[in-house]
Amino acid sequence: MTTNDSTAVPLARRRFGASILGRLVLAGIVPASLTAIAVLAVAGLRAFWAIEAAQERVLLEAAEGSADEIEAQNTRLVTLARTLAAVQEQALLGQREKTLELQRQILLDQPEVVGVSFAFEPNADGQDARWKGDPRLAAVTDPNGRFITYCKRDPTAPGGVAYERLVGMEDPDNLWYQEPKRLVTQRGLRVPVITAPYPYEGVDMVEQMHPIVVDGRFLGVVGIDRSLEQIDAALQSAVARIDGDAFLMTRGRFISATTDARIPPARRDRERLQTTEVAASPYAELFRRFEQDPRPSFLERAVDPVLGEVCYYAVTRVPTGDWLLVVREPRSVLLAPVLALVRGNALLAAVGVSVVVLLLVRIARSISRRVAAAAQIAARIAEGDLAAADAASVGADGEDEVAELLRGLASMTDRLNTLLARVREASVRLESTSTEVSAGSRRQSETATGFGASVSQITTASVEIGATGTELLRTMERVAQAASDTATMASAGRRDLGSMASSMQHLKQDAAAVSARLSTIDEKASGITTVVDTITKVADQTNLLSVNAALEAEKAGEFGVGFMVVAREIRRLADQTAEATLDIDRIVRQMQEAVAAGVGEMSRLDARMRSSTEEAARLGLHMGEMIARVDAGSGEVQQVREGMANQAEGANQISQALTGLSSGATSASESAAQFSHAALDLQGALRTLQAALECFRLAEAADDAAPSAGGS
Repeated sequence: MTTNDSTAVPLARRRFGASILGRLVLAGIVPASLTAIAVLAVAGLRAFWAIEAAQERVLLEAAEGSADEIEAQNTRLVTLARTLAAVQEQALLGQREKTLELQRQILLDQPEVVGVSFAFEPNADGQDARWKGDPRLAAVTDPNGRFITYCKRDPTAPGGVAYERLVGMEDPDNLWYQEPKRLVTQRGLRVPVITAPYPYEGVDMVEQMHPIVVDGRFLGVVGIDRSLEQIDAALQSAVARIDGDAFLMTRGRFISATTDARIPPARRDRERLQTTEVAASPYAELFRRFEQDPRPSFLERAVDPVLGEVCYYAVTRVPTGDWLLVVREPRSVLLAPVLALVRGNALLAAVGVSVVVLLLVRIARSISRRVAAAAQIAARIAEGDLAAADAASVGADGEDEVAELLRGLASMTDRLNTLLARVREASVRLESTSTEVSAGSRRQSETATGFGASVSQITTASVEIGATGTELLRTMERVAQAASDTATMASAGRRDLGSMASSMQHLKQDAAAVSARLSTIDEKASGITTVVDTITKVADQTNLLSVNAALEAEKAGEFGVGFMVVAREIRRLADQTAEATLDIDRIVRQMQEAVAAGVGEMSRLDARMRSSTEEAARLGLHMGEMIARVDAGSGEVQQVREGMANQAEGANQISQALTGLSSGATSASESAAQFSHAALDLQGALRTLQAALECFRLAEAADDAAPSAGGS
């Protein structure tokens, strides 16, 4: 037996895209995998950008924190210079010996100060004539008695300090004296001046100068010298937290550069940046652009002229002294933790997607193999190989549709084996009967006369049966079509219900994720509350400290006026800090209440989703049972329809045969002879039927019956 479908494609030569496995992979697994990869890639990029922005903020905050620390140092020393100038103006003007003692006391009380200077105009205190030539102050006065004293640290001198005479006050390029004087005399500004860095006796330093003015007349300056080593230490501690470098400059000259610490001692004098001109360094063009930028603080990315790689530059200003601070960190260093995190997440995502794809491919291959096995079994049955019942039962022990198909094929082959075995047995019996018919044909002629009336009656009945069978066949065809439509609609409903259950499951997972994130926000908010409490305590301590400072300044009288102002400012800042912390605490509590409400709503939503998912699962099971019953009923209706068709056809054939039999009843005698000849023809037809049955290879039970047929 061969198939009539000439367009069928052999299983072994079918394209991958035309197979079930190929369609599942190309239409399901590949798009899902690409979508998951795209989502993970977008999430990774967003995380990368967010963390990169956070790292940039950390770098800028580190620069601003260092600038604030340097600003505090500058402000403290400028305030000290202003206080010493006020002391000269109000109390010690003309009292040179007390001024020398004040210089020594400042050095003993202020470790960061390396030198204190008082430089007066000629006879500014009216004492030049008195001290002219006096050996007691000869080291700090010029030959005309002008008071120009400088007190510095000297471990070899008595008391650890030494006095010497200042020089170069009249040099127009001397900023430490001429700049404050020019501001007072030409512009009427009594403001402090911080000089550019310069080396003095092997020590790199800057000076905080303040003019001494009485009744609008410039009398001299007070100078506080600070070593650049202290600024270097502050910058080193700032950049140590970010693994970068810092550059501090003013008036076109480097004040400090942390890169100097890494230069070998043999080349340090030639290659260091401290106290050198910015224009003579490789950073001249880059830093000039930073200095011309009007923004107080900003972050910029550019190629470093020394490192040769892209770096981030956090640029900020120190208002007191008009200093520019640049903190540099290579992009590779700043992004190293970001890239490590992104690589780890990408690897984890790749592993997860690979595992999911492997599982899906495994399931798809299992389904494809069993469907291919069912197709091969159907092809073998179509070719007449009915021994495929055992093969059809392989893989039919599951609960899915493929297992149902394999069990149906096994049942069909069993029934075909039984049917054909019975046909073989019937052919054997018909062969023996045909011999008996030949002998009985002679006896039949004797009863042919009375057979005509009976044949007429049977013919009439058969016609009625044929009409009834035809009408019943049309009815069964309509029933079969209705059953097929019902099965199709039930299958579509089951697929839609499965999609709904999957969507509800995803929604349940999303709700759980949102709830977990709200819980995390609540925990972070609790942490913010702790920090706010700490800030509040610090503000209270600061307020108390400002009160104590104000009391001490009050005790100091006129000398504590400057400290009184500072104490009031500190107290005002402490009050503002306390108010801000109260606002933060209120906002955090409101956020915690909102998050708690969100967590409760998400919990109730999760419970409702869980109930809906369970109800959808139960409905899916009921729908599956209904589809199975509809499928079974559809098959049975089809079998009934086929039986009715066969019955109607048989009734028509009987009617036609009886009509012919009625017309030939009058010639029964002649028919008897012809009937004998027909018996011989029946034997030939039976042999032809047996030859046709040999084309079918039945199962073992049917094969046992074949020899008996041949023996007959």
